[in-house]
Amino acid sequence: MWFAQWVESRAHETIEKPVSARERRRQVKRVPKYPTLKEQLGLASTGGAQGPDMPAKEDAPDEIAEKADELIKNPDLLVDFLRLNGEG
Repeated sequence: MWFAQWVESRAHETIEKPVSARERRRQVKRVPKYPTLKEQLGLASTGGAQGPDMPAKEDAPDEIAEKADELIKNPDLLVDFLRLNGEG
């Protein structure tokens, strides 16, 4: 239950990002801070050498789904995962 709430809260977090020239009236817009499930689970480093505008190389969706299922089914692994990511 808490894991689902944690993932849901990360899915809805936003950051401010400059807008395109077409939207000059507004200086920034809100975009998802963690746009992918991999980033929501804390499995991907944000930013890095690729920069915020370039997408990181994604793992196969099956691998991410398997990791999420594994964490949901095993509370001990979930606790360790949350401690490693500074959320627990």
